[in-house]
Parts: sequence; structure tokens; C-alpha cells
Amino acid sequence: MYIERFVAHHTPTKARIFALTIDSNRGLQAVTTLSGAQTQLTEDLVDALNLRLFEGREDDMNGVLERLPEPVQTAARRFFHDAGKPDPHRYTDMGPISVVRHLYFTDNPEELVEFLDAAYMMGFGVRVSNEVQSDGDIGWSFEMRSEEVFVPASAEPRSWPLPEDMQAIRTWTSREPTGGHPARAAFAIAHEASQHGRYVRIHTFAHGSSDDPEDTLTSEFAVDVFDAPIPPSEEEE
Repeated sequence: MYIERFVAHHTPTKARIFALTIDSNRGLQAVTTLSGAQTQLTEDLVDALNLRLFEGREDDMNGVLERLPEPVQTAARRFFHDAGKPDPHRYTDMGPISVVRHLYFTDNPEELVEFLDAAYMMGFGVRVSNEVQSDGDIGWSFEMRSEEVFVPASAEPRSWPLPEDMQAIRTWTSREPTGGHPARAAFAIAHEASQHGRYVRIHTFAHGSSDDPEDTLTSEFAVDVFDAPIPPSEEEE
């Protein structure tokens, strides 16, 4: 279950807190209900739940919940427990990251590099992977995202979680020499591996100089090379 954000619905005497979820469709899941004088804390609770979702800030949520009755505290904490740990690569401190545009490229290096470089220069996030079409041709799925994910200095340099069933045999990042052209260098690594029949992915992220997102950030590329064959195009499966 992917939670986009928390919202509230008010009636004259109550405020119901919902999670706006996105799977195959958008939906609402009830979290808890505030009544009477508790409704004065509705906005505080929604803001705190969203901070917990976007940034993992437990203290803000706990500070508001401690001012509410035990059943409300239990319901909110149980909801997060049952939903599982949020994927930090889906959010920034401003909210969820959305897909701005989805494109498909044939195995044409120059065209794809141009789009990679443009997205990089404008601060969009990207996720690119190679695919095999039904006719055997190799193409590239290109996803442009509304923001780059913040990755703290102490974390693994990636904004795209590894698939559960495979490990990368190599992860290249643009902290290695790029000749001043990080997008071109990233695609060169990916394209070479693709020509050897390996599944590869390219993604970007905002790499922190520390674990504080307010400190200096550097926009970087990462390329994952897997010891796995290039998968078939999802649209043609």
C-alpha cells in the first residue's frame, strides 16, 4: 500500500482522519476519529502524520498524540504499524513525488542522453531501465519524476530500491570521473552493460553532504548493473 498523504474530513461534531492511498486506484483508508474538543487538534495531527510519512519524524507525531485520548493514539500507531515502513524514495519534505512524464526510447543513445541531461539540469528525478520488446529490439523506459530524492551522506547512494529478488553486481555513481558530462557518462555505463545482455537501471538523487537536508546537496546519477537478463517490456507481457 502506497500512502500519498493524510487528510481530514470535518463534520459539525467530528473530524475523521484518512490516509489517501494509491495502488491501482486512489482510495481512502480510515485512520482514526476526533470528536468534541479533540477536533481543535485536527490540523496539528494531520500535519504530524504527514511529517511522519514524509520525513520519518516520530517526535512530532508523538507530541500531538500525547494530547489525545488513548484510543486515538492506539489507532494512529496501529495504522503505521500495519501499513509498514514508508518508502523514503517516494517522498520529499514537501510531500509525495509524482511521475511527470513517461517516455519510451529505442536504443538511440543521443536522444536518450539529451532527455537525461535536460531532466538533470532542471532538477527532475529520473528512473530509466532497459527492456526487450516482443520483436527482440532493446528499448529504454524513461520516467521523469517531479523531484529528486534526498539521500543523506550516511545512506547508500541510490533513490531506486533494489528489486527484492536480485542484487546489483555494480553500482556506478557520478562521483566517479564523468569528463564533465554526468548524463552521458551514466548512459555510457548503462548502454555497455545493456549490449552485453544485462538488466540495467539509471536514476538520479540529491546527495547530501551530511544527513541534514538543509546542508549542501549535489545532484548525482547512479547506474545499477544486474547479473540478470534484460526483462521483457511490461506493456507487452
